[in-house]
Amino acid sequence: RIFEDLFYTILGRRLNKQLPVMLDERTRMDFVILAGNKISYRHTLVTLQEGQLDKQLFVKTVKPMLAKRFCTNAKTIPTIKEGYAFEYIYYDKDGNYVDTITVVKADCVVGGDYEYTGKLP
Repeated sequence: RIFEDLFYTILGRRLNKQLPVMLDERTRMDFVILAGNKISYRHTLVTLQEGQLDKQLFVKTVKPMLAKRFCTNAKTIPTIKEGYAFEYIYYDKDGNYVDTITVVKADCVVGGDYEYTGKLP
């Protein structure tokens, strides 16, 4: 476990040197935090202000996309199998907290296979 923690610490430092970066026309990845068994990504929704977003609809729309990405990607499946969580923390363009979406192993395991379960919070 010590080797894994060191690996993710180094990975986090390398990623953060390349950030912030625009992921699309609305989303900027600001930084990554690797702590314990959680990999957290801090994002800013650069076109939205507080009150312009239906948070419940946002989570309902975005979590399936994120979970499907992590649950079916050969590069992230081993990390999920090890019990790591992928956490996406979103803020609006003024720095106001929007919501947090977390993808964990339980979101991925269906009959022993790694695919998105379809569960929502």
